[in-house]
Amino acid sequence: MDLEHLCGGIKERVALELREITEGSTRQELLLAALTDVERVVFPALAQAEGRQEYRALQDAVLDLVSSIAIPLIKAGDRDAGAALAELAAACPDAMIRRKISGYALELSTQHEARERRCASPAKTAAGFAGLVAVAAVMFFLLWPYAAPEQVALAPAQRAAVEGEDRGEAQAGEVAPSQEWEGERREAQLSSREERTAGALTPPPNGEVVTKVRVVDNQVLVPVTIRHGGQAVRLELVLDTGATRTALHESVASRLPIDLRSAGNAQAELADGRVVRSKIVRVDAVVVGPHVHAPMEVELISYSGSAGMHDGLLGMDFLRRHRYQLDMEHESIRWF
Repeated sequence: MDLEHLCGGIKERVALELREITEGSTRQELLLAALTDVERVVFPALAQAEGRQEYRALQDAVLDLVSSIAIPLIKAGDRDAGAALAELAAACPDAMIRRKISGYALELSTQHEARERRCASPAKTAAGFAGLVAVAAVMFFLLWPYAAPEQVALAPAQRAAVEGEDRGEAQAGEVAPSQEWEGERREAQLSSREERTAGALTPPPNGEVVTKVRVVDNQVLVPVTIRHGGQAVRLELVLDTGATRTALHESVASRLPIDLRSAGNAQAELADGRVVRSKIVRVDAVVVGPHVHAPMEVELISYSGSAGMHDGLLGMDFLRRHRYQLDMEHESIRWF
């Protein structure tokens, strides 16, 4: 499986679902589940890719995905999220990404401690401070003869290591957390008409990804998200290996800012043999399961069947690019 597409698919799913969810605990559960996806599916694939020529691009894709999940967790300030990030850092096979995740975990821990200090009463704070001073004085008196020489020798080395690491990260061009939060804020301003991608990604132990589908009258209805012009709609398309091109019903165009005046004219052959006029338009992205195709041309066709049955056809222009297995009994697609 293409690791960049996998990361893009998970990021897209999480972003769309977050825009629909307003309840805090539900958002936290979604983000923590996404961290589990990263550990169980993404990290093993990244470890296998080590040493390849395209590893740096894969590294960037994983780092972008992790940041898109960690930043909302930091903004929410939940203690459990700090522990989850620390565990994720321990499981990370890449040193640079591990340092980044550890930084996020430390930021969340520091933020939580600062909140607790603000909530503490002045008397309790003073008593606690006095106790700490007393304990520190006793420890200093008992341990100074043994610890002082080592500490004096160690401090410059620690400072040099930290300063060197900071310079290395700055040279690598890592984005400051405040800049990433600003980017997340801008993304959150997309139109409220965006609908989340149905069919949650379920990573089995072997690292594959499963997308839930619906089987109606022997037709497989696949959840698909179409993004265009900063907006997105959730559709159900019929999986059709006989269709050369992915086709959408004309009514979908009214739900997205698609300029039909610039569309190309074409002809489409329907299942009953009829040939009808159609239009070819380019959309920003088509998202199916873990895969994102951006941009992609789709066909707009007229439809006179029962309203609400489906929104078009998922054709071979998408399907031929991926390995998948259809499980009709369990109504699912397994992506390899």
